[in-house]
Amino acid sequence: MRGEFILIFIFLIGFICASYNLEDYSIENYYAPSSNIKGWINMNLSDEKSNAFFSDSFGNEITLLELIKSNNNLDYSCNTKDCGSDYIPLSGHSNILTDMETGSEKILGFFIKGNINAINSVDFVVESDAEESCFNQIKFDFGLDGTIESGNTKSSAGLCPFLRNYGCLSGNEEMNEYIIGKFPNKHCQKINLSESASFNLGAWINAGSDARDLTMALYETNGEPIESALCKIKNATGEGEFYCSIDYLVTQQKEVYVCIYSDKSGTSKIRGHYDPNGCGFYGQDYQTENAAFQIFAEGKKFDSVGTINITNSLLHGNTLAGEMNDYLMKKYRGFNCSEGCVIPFKIYSEFQQKIELKNLELKYETNLGQVIGNKFYKIEEIPPTINLKNQKIYLDEAGFKTPNAKGNYTFKLEFEEEELFSTDIYVEDIAIPRYVTPTKTASAFPTSFRVLTDSKIEIEKYIWDFGDNTTETTTTNKVTHTYEKIGFYDMKITFRDYSGRNASKNFEIIIISPKELINEKIETLQQDIETIDAKINSMEIFKQKAIKSVIDIDKISEEFKQIQKDYQTAGTEEEYNTIVKKLLEIEVPEDLAVTEKAEFMPFFPQSGVINLDVLKNIAGGDYSEDREGYVEAVRTWQQVNLNAKISFEGISGVYSDRQEELVKIFKLDIKAKDNLDSIPYIIIKNLDGLIFKENYLEQEKSGYIFIEMEGSEKSIEFSTTEDIGFANLPLFISPSLERLDLIKSPPERIINMNWKWIIIITIIVLILGLLVYLILTEWYKRRYENYLFQKRNNLYNLIFYVNDAHKKGMDGGQIKTKLKSWGWSGEQIEYVIKKYLGKRTGMIELPISKLIDKIIELFKREKHDKKDPIVKNNIPSRKI
Repeated sequence: MRGEFILIFIFLIGFICASYNLEDYSIENYYAPSSNIKGWINMNLSDEKSNAFFSDSFGNEITLLELIKSNNNLDYSCNTKDCGSDYIPLSGHSNILTDMETGSEKILGFFIKGNINAINSVDFVVESDAEESCFNQIKFDFGLDGTIESGNTKSSAGLCPFLRNYGCLSGNEEMNEYIIGKFPNKHCQKINLSESASFNLGAWINAGSDARDLTMALYETNGEPIESALCKIKNATGEGEFYCSIDYLVTQQKEVYVCIYSDKSGTSKIRGHYDPNGCGFYGQDYQTENAAFQIFAEGKKFDSVGTINITNSLLHGNTLAGEMNDYLMKKYRGFNCSEGCVIPFKIYSEFQQKIELKNLELKYETNLGQVIGNKFYKIEEIPPTINLKNQKIYLDEAGFKTPNAKGNYTFKLEFEEEELFSTDIYVEDIAIPRYVTPTKTASAFPTSFRVLTDSKIEIEKYIWDFGDNTTETTTTNKVTHTYEKIGFYDMKITFRDYSGRNASKNFEIIIISPKELINEKIETLQQDIETIDAKINSMEIFKQKAIKSVIDIDKISEEFKQIQKDYQTAGTEEEYNTIVKKLLEIEVPEDLAVTEKAEFMPFFPQSGVINLDVLKNIAGGDYSEDREGYVEAVRTWQQVNLNAKISFEGISGVYSDRQEELVKIFKLDIKAKDNLDSIPYIIIKNLDGLIFKENYLEQEKSGYIFIEMEGSEKSIEFSTTEDIGFANLPLFISPSLERLDLIKSPPERIINMNWKWIIIITIIVLILGLLVYLILTEWYKRRYENYLFQKRNNLYNLIFYVNDAHKKGMDGGQIKTKLKSWGWSGEQIEYVIKKYLGKRTGMIELPISKLIDKIIELFKREKHDKKDPIVKNNIPSRKI
C-alpha cells in the first residue's frame, strides 16, 4: 500500500502547474570589461521549481533559488519548510553495489521511522577498485549541504604537476628580487589548494651564499596559522624553484596563504613584482594584497582507494551522528519521525569505479530503547517550488558578467531556455575606482579618504557608501569620514561620469584603536623609511636626485623622528589624534620598482611635438604658410643628418594599496652622420619636475628648454614627473628654419600632344607600371619581412605578444597603443597584426606568372603531341 501511495504522489507532482510572467525590467547599458550586469527584473512566480535556471547570452547561469538568495528582503514562499528538496524512500538494501562513471554523482539515504531521541552513531564500509589519481576518487556529502565530510584520505608519493598553482602570478611582468624576511615578517601569496591529501610547497629562491633554512607554511585567509602545515627547505643553493612536502588533507578546494620566511636573518631572496590587483603581501600579519610572488603549492596524488571505513568520527572533530542530528533539527524541526525521516547523502565519483556500500550500523535511541538500522535506501528527490509576487529581483550579484573585450553586445536573459528580454549593452573604457587610501585608520577619528583611478575620463560625481549605513556624494576624489566603531567595513565607491555611466568597486576598510594604529604605523614607517633610504642610496647619483625630488626622504625622516618624540609624551585624546593625523599624512613607499624600461631605441619625433614658433624664437629664420612642409623638413633633416637613440626608465613607488609612478628618466645619445654645416638645437618642452643630470648650458624660452649641439656627438640625461613616454616625448632636434630644405611639388606643365602619341605613351607607362608592380610584389613577397624585422626573433616575440594579449581580452586598439609606446613603428605593428590574423601582408599578387606558366605548359604539350599524336581513350595524362 505504501509503495502505491509513493508512486501516486510522484505521478501527481508532475501535474503541479508552474507559471511565471515578466512584468518589467531595467538594465544599465554601459560597462567596463568583465564587470557584473546591473539592473532588475520584476517577475511573478507561481509554483516554479527552485532549481529552474536563468541563463544569459554570455554563458553565465544561476538557479532561481540562488538568484533570490542573492537579493535581500525579498518576500517569497516555498512549499517546504526550509526551501530545501524533499526526499522519498524507494527501497532499502543492506548492500548496494553500483558502477560509477568519471564525474558522476549518486544520491542515497538513510531512513528512520518513529519518535526518536537522537542518533548515536553511524558506521559503514565502502569498497572501491579505483586506482591512484590526482583527484579524490570518491567523496561523501552527508545532508547535502555542500560540505565533504568523508572520502579517500590516503596519500601517494606521485606528483601532479598540472595541479601546481602560483596564485595570481602571471609570469608576464618584469620581476624583482626581495630578501626573504625573518619571522614574523613573511612573504605570502593567496593560493587555491586543490583537493589533495598532501602538498609540495615551494618558491623561486636565489640562495646565493646564504645557508639558512627557509620555512614554507600555510595560513588561513584571516591570517591564523594552520596547525602542523609547515615544512623546511634545507640546503638551498644557487637559484631556482625549491620545495618541501606536507601532509595536509583538503577535501574541497580551499583558499589559503602560502608563506615563506626564515627564523634567521640572511640574504636569500624571493622573486615577484608589485600588482595592485595581486594576491600576495609582505609583513608580519595580514596586509593589503598588492603583490605577486613566485610561490606555489602542488597537490600530490591520492592513493588507490581499496577499503574505506567510514566511522562516526569525522575530520575536524565533528561526528557523523552529530551532522545527521543537525539535519533532522533543520529539516524536520526535531526528532518526530512518525511519518518517516530521510537523511540523504551524495557520493561524488571522480574516477570510473565499482563501489560497494555495506556493513551499515545506524544506531539511534527511541523511547523503547536503541535501534540499529542496517539498510541503505535509494531515494527520489522532489525539488521545492517557489511563489513570488510582483517584486524587483536585482541581478547585480547574480554573476552575469560582461565579456573581457570591448565592443557592442546584445545581453539576452533566458528562464528555462525561454527568452525573457534582450537589450544592447556597451563594453568600453569607463572610469573605475582602482585604489582608496588609507585602507586602515583609527576609530572616532575624522579620516580623509582619497580614491584613485588610472582613467583620464572626467568624473561628475563620487558616491561613497562607507559600509556603516552612511553615504555621501562629492565632486572631488576626496572625502572625510569618521568610523565610530572598531571593525571591518565594506566601502563601496561609485564613479558617475558626465555621460551618466556608473562604475563601482568595493574596498575593505580596517578600523582599529588610535593607539594600535599609531604603534602599527610607527613600526611600518620605520621599516619603510629605512628600506627606501637604503634603496635610493644604492642607485646612481642622478637617479637619487630625481627620486628625492619627489620623495624627500631626509625631510620625512626628520618629521618621523619628531612624531616618535611627541608620542612618548602624549597622554590626551587630542594629542593622540594629532599624531594619527600626522602619521596618515606621511606616505612612504614600501619599495621602489622599475616598471617601464627601453634601451637604445631609435628616436624620431612625432609631427605633433614640433613647434615651429618655438624653433623660430630660439634658432631664428621664418617659415611660410606651409607649416606641414616645414614640420616634415625638420623630421627629414634629423633623419638625414643624425643618429639619435633614446633610453628610458620609469621608476614607481610600491605602496601597500597601489603602485604610483614617481619619475621617468631619459637618456638621449646623438651622433652626426657626417659633418654638420649648421648648429642644431635640442629643444624640449619644460615638463613637470624636469631635472637635468648636469649643466648642459641649457636655456629657457617660450616654455621650452633648448641646448646647442656643438660637435658631432651629444649625450643628455634628464628626468621628469610628467606622465609621458619616449614615443610621445615633446623633444625635437633642428637647425634654424632657414637651414631646412623645404620639399616642394613641381609646377604643372601643359603639353600639347596629339592623340596617337598620348595612346602610345599611356601604353608604355602602363607596361612600365605593371613591370614595377610585379617587381614590388616579388620584393614584398621575399624581402619586405626582412626589411621590417632584421632580427626574426623580434617578429616571433611580437606575434607571441599579440596572441597573449588577445587571450587576455585586449582589443586591437589597445595592442597597437601598447606596441607604439614601446617604440615599434605603425608599419611594423600593422604587419605583425596581419600576420597574426592570417591576412595578406604584401601587395595583391597578379596571376601573371601563373598565366605565363600555363602558356609554356600548353606550348610544350602541343610540341609533344606533334611528335606522338596517339590519344588513348581521350583521357589526358595526370602527373603524380
